[in-house]
Amino acid sequence: MTKSKVSYFDVHHEWNDKSQEILIYGFELEETVSPMIVRHGDKAAYPWPWLFVYFHDEAFLNPGTDNAEDCTGKLMIWRPGDIHCYGNELKQWKHSWLIVNFHEMEQLLDNWKIPTGQLLQIDASRIFAKYLPMFQDELAIQKDDSFYLSSLMRLFLYEIHRLYKNKTAPIPARVQKMAQFLETQIRNEVSMDHIAKNFGLSVPHFTALFRQYYQTPPMSYLHHLRMVHASRLLTFYAYSCKEVAELCGFSDPLYFSKRFRQFWGVSPREFRKKQDSFPKERNET
Repeated sequence: MTKSKVSYFDVHHEWNDKSQEILIYGFELEETVSPMIVRHGDKAAYPWPWLFVYFHDEAFLNPGTDNAEDCTGKLMIWRPGDIHCYGNELKQWKHSWLIVNFHEMEQLLDNWKIPTGQLLQIDASRIFAKYLPMFQDELAIQKDDSFYLSSLMRLFLYEIHRLYKNKTAPIPARVQKMAQFLETQIRNEVSMDHIAKNFGLSVPHFTALFRQYYQTPPMSYLHHLRMVHASRLLTFYAYSCKEVAELCGFSDPLYFSKRFRQFWGVSPREFRKKQDSFPKERNET
């Protein structure tokens, strides 16, 4: 089965920081580039927005200079107006990237202590693989829903913060399997006892080990996955709110609605109304 391309590019809109919360200019997941050096941002008449790049393959920052650095497996965040110079002249290389302007960018980067203008030794491939398809899905139906796009951007930045915060401790394969197992339990009502026993651990031991590497309790991690999944179901499918609750592991739709509001700031119905292009919801009776 051929994997569909995750890509978006739009140069027809201009950023107005007085009236816009967010404007995404483009992104691509795992773009393969022919041997070359990319350079842009040095034309004063065309200042660049924020640029996020994760380098999957061997590439170099500022190649051919005394400041050349190996970018392989690293994340770089350039600020607006910065000059970008990176690539590999000798062979193909692959990177994931996002070009964006976001009203809260400065504040969130500062609050979460995410450095800019320097290479970050973190494997952000999973973050790009998770959020770029969600940006693409949303932009395909509605480009100006700043509420939803801003929410995704905050989550994107938060996951970078969480990963960078724990950059000195590689996540062991066993702990990664714990996170992968939680990802399979979005639709199921599961207890911590069941989850911990699946790995032959006590609940306190499992929780402490998971939190050590993911900076959040396992059930909070699962709740985050469920809320993101619920937002996509409400946006792209005709499921009733009750059905969405069940598909996200909630047997009580009222409790689901309460938790959804706590996470997204609006009820499931209000969230759906913010999307202009969604299938008509079926009756719940």
